[in-house]
This record gives sequence, C-alpha cells and structure tokens, in this order.
Amino acid sequence: MLEDVYTQTKVKKLEEKLYYKEIQVNSLSQITREINENASAETLFLRFNSYLKLQMGVDKMLLLFKEADNCWHIKSNIGFETLPQLDYEALLKPYTHAEFLNKKDKKQLADMEYIIPIRHKEIPIAYVILGHFGSKLKVHDNYEFVATLANIIAVAIENKRLFNRQLQQEKFNNEIRLATEVQRMLIPEKWPQGIGFEVSSIYRPLWNIGGDYLDCIPIDHNRTAFCIADVSGKGIAAAMLMANFQAILHQVIKSSIRLEDLVCELNKAVVRITNSEKIITFFIGEFNNKSKTLTYINAGHVPPLYFSQGKLHFLDQGTTLLGAVENLPTPKATTIDICADSMIVLYTDGITDLKNTNDCSFEEEILYSFICDHCDMSPIQFNTLLLQQLESFNTSDNFPDDIAVLTCKLTI
Repeated sequence: MLEDVYTQTKVKKLEEKLYYKEIQVNSLSQITREINENASAETLFLRFNSYLKLQMGVDKMLLLFKEADNCWHIKSNIGFETLPQLDYEALLKPYTHAEFLNKKDKKQLADMEYIIPIRHKEIPIAYVILGHFGSKLKVHDNYEFVATLANIIAVAIENKRLFNRQLQQEKFNNEIRLATEVQRMLIPEKWPQGIGFEVSSIYRPLWNIGGDYLDCIPIDHNRTAFCIADVSGKGIAAAMLMANFQAILHQVIKSSIRLEDLVCELNKAVVRITNSEKIITFFIGEFNNKSKTLTYINAGHVPPLYFSQGKLHFLDQGTTLLGAVENLPTPKATTIDICADSMIVLYTDGITDLKNTNDCSFEEEILYSFICDHCDMSPIQFNTLLLQQLESFNTSDNFPDDIAVLTCKLTI
C-alpha cells in the first residue's frame, strides 16, 4: 500500500515536471519562431512577460537593457505600479553571474530574489531581476530556464540592433559617397584661363564633404565671373545646398543679369530651399577684359584681397549674407579699374582658424604679407607655396576647418 502511494506520488511529480518542461519547450519554440519572423522587441518583451507571469507564476520581474545613451533602462516589468528609481549602473555592476541578490539590493528592490546577467561577446547587454516563482519545478530549474529564455531574447534584440546599425551605416556611407561626388563637381578640375586672366585654387575640406564653393564662369568673350561661398554647417546637407546654389547661379548668370539682381535671386533661392535655416556668405566678381574693370558684390564674406601697384585693397562692399532674410538689403555693386599684373585672392575663414604649436592663429596680417611678397608669381605657383606654408603652420593632422582659396591673376 505504501509502495503504491510512493509510486503515485513519484508519477505525479514526474507528470508535473513533464508538464512544465513541455511548456518550456513550447515557449522556446514560439519565441524562436517569432524571432525568425522578425518580431519587434516589444512583442518579445510581451511574450517573455506572459510566460513568466502566467506559466511560471513569477510575482515580480525587471528586465533591463543598456541603450544608446549607455544607461540601463527598464524595458519590461511584472508586479510594479511604480518602477524603482535607482542607480542601476552601480547596482548591476557587481553581478557578473546569476546569483541571489545581497541583502542591501534585495531591500532596494522590494524583496526581489535573484539576478541574471545576459552577456553578448563578454559584455553585459541585459539583466533579469526576479521575485518568487509559483512553478513547482525546482528553484534552480526555474532560474536556469528564465536565463535561457532571456538570453535568447536579449541576444536576438542585440543582433537586430547591430544589424540595423550596420544598415544605417551603409546608408550613411552611400549618402557620403553621393555627397562627396556632388562636392567634387562643385570645384572645377580645370579652371578657365581667359585673355589676361589666370585662375588657380586650393581646396581642402575638413571631411570628405565640405561647405565651401569656388567657381569661375566665362559669361561671354569679354566677361568672366568668379566667386566663392561658404555655407553654415558641413556634411551632406551643406553639399546638397551648394549643389543647388551652383545650379541656380549658372542658370541665372548666363542671362546677362546685373550682379545686384543675381544676388537677390540667389538669396531668394537659399531662403526657399532652407527656410532660413542655413546662411551663405558669398562673393562674386565680374572681370571685363574689354573695359579693364572689375565689378563685384560681397554678401557677408571674408573680404577678398586685391593687390595692385604695391597696395592691398579689401573688396568688402555689397550687402549682408544670403539666406537670413527674404528681402535682402539692396545690394551695392562696386566697379574698380584694373591695373596690369594685379592679383585677387578669395579665401574662407578656415585659413585664419589655423593654429601653430604656440596656439597662435594664422592671422590676416600673415596672409597680407604673403600676398605682398609673392604677388609676382603665377596663381599656380602662388597657391602651391601658400599651401606649403599653411601645412607647415598647422599643428594638427587635419585642418580644423575647410580651406578654400581662389587666386586670380589679371595680366592685362
């Protein structure tokens, strides 16, 4: 009789164990299937909660993940109306393997019992903190299976995060390649050389994509326009804005429009494209070989330097920068007579941002002296020597900002 009771009890325990094991197998199968079907993290958290609460009778649970801000966040919970506001970084760090909470942490966490770190490539990516179980399995079996289930879910979410980051990186790289190509088209590979007019440039973007624009545009047999622009900001948005800016400039300038009207049209375009969220400093000059004159407008740009007959002049007349306001203050075009062997140097403020080992800037006076000392050179020779001096002066591996120089020699 006693043997029958013992046997029945043993059979009942085996049946209960088999029942819970079957539930575990079904849960693993369901979770695995949902992961393969690319279920969202929220769906996996919900499934995890459901299993722990309904099948294992867990009364309290916290599931924490480390997110992009490098902080631990509670992503799912059981049994909490108000989540504990604790320093989880300090609380979790000592627990390197599954174990019971110490007395201090147990008290902080409303009498929860057990903590399970989930690691991916030796780095903790999640923690499960558990209360009591209603399951009749051995406590060890319960903890072991929760660890298995949590590990599958956490690693799946981490892999999805890494995969999405890789996709975003590939998308970003594609955008960078496109923008780099756009940027390359903004700086002519060969500069037009008109009668009595020679041009050369220096361009070194801070990244592969810069926010500067240089151009030289023959208008007709006698007139040639040259310009420089610098947009606020860098990267893809700056390159795309400058591509639009270049296209509009080339379209409008061929219509023999006055420089004043040209600048107003460009300003309207920048405001329309950016909603006044970007600004552009701009200088445009028009050299007339027949009349031996230069007409220019400076729209808030660093004044280009005009060296003629031993004197240095600043081309600073015009209007305010482009894109800030829809109705630009009336631009003022200035016309000056050009003497033989004059030189004009257009540049961006990236040059004066350079610093040497003594933390001294490459000040304007250094550039002024350089122009005065080397104005007899051709633009190519001048720029080659100037770049050497800039690189020698600069102490960092890269220039701190875009470097752009357009040198024009008027040899009439």
